[in-house]
Amino acid sequence: MNVKNLKIVIAAILTVANIFFIVMISLNFHHRNYYDRNTVEKAYNIIERDGMKISRGILERKQKKFYVYTGGMYISLFDDIISVYGELEKSSSGDVSVVSEEGRFVFHSDCTFDYTKDGEDGNRLYEDMTLPDVSETGRIKKNAKKIIDNFLRIEDLSKCFSNSKSSVKTDIEIEKILFDSSSVTYIVYGYQTFEKEKVSEEGVVFVIRNGEVVSAKGEFSFIYPTEKILADCIDMLNVVFSEKAYFKDSGNVGGIISDISYFYKVYDSAEGKRYFIPMCRVEYENTTNHSIYNLVSGNRE
Repeated sequence: MNVKNLKIVIAAILTVANIFFIVMISLNFHHRNYYDRNTVEKAYNIIERDGMKISRGILERKQKKFYVYTGGMYISLFDDIISVYGELEKSSSGDVSVVSEEGRFVFHSDCTFDYTKDGEDGNRLYEDMTLPDVSETGRIKKNAKKIIDNFLRIEDLSKCFSNSKSSVKTDIEIEKILFDSSSVTYIVYGYQTFEKEKVSEEGVVFVIRNGEVVSAKGEFSFIYPTEKILADCIDMLNVVFSEKAYFKDSGNVGGIISDISYFYKVYDSAEGKRYFIPMCRVEYENTTNHSIYNLVSGNRE
């Protein structure tokens, strides 16, 4: 065999080897991140054996890995963060009131906040929830995101010394936008994210008029986590089987599970740390019933 033919044979062998390794890596990735088909089918059969049902496709989803995030508790201890939003007016028991050029922020000790622009009635602005949904209009959504980022001072917030120690990618995600044509007002529902995962179940709502936020309220951590710990969490199958056992013990079938979603919940500890714990929400079809599980402890809350 001449040198040219030998090179062709070697190249062919290397090509086959590369294809083999790519296939093996792909199979290994799928095995580590998804339940295998037999496990899924057995799980569906066991779940449905006593009358409980679960929508097909849920157990086939990619399994998630979660961190527990930790950081400081009270914004009153972070002068650099407060200064981003205005001048401190008063502080008591972890709650902080800050006056800006446009309006007033109140940062509460439970990781919630509210804001009202001068001259606006904040409570009145959230009353009508029957407005048309314009979330699918890309231009509106993009513009609302820009206004909210500017309002929350996302860029300045990440540059604060207190938050510069954080390696957690934080953002705000828009979920729904309602439009009131009579006052040309947008009511925007969103939530904070850590590494693209939802923070808090309730999220934040913003009222936008004339290109600016005139009112806002909800849960948002202005103090970013400074540590993340890979958590040993219960998986989706454990959640579903726990739910099945709960309803079996209570004598109630429990209905049809229509969705499973995830978010983080805030817990404050006695030693002065704030923890963001991964949670799981189990939704039921044609009902407002739902269940919440702490993925670290495995407890139903």
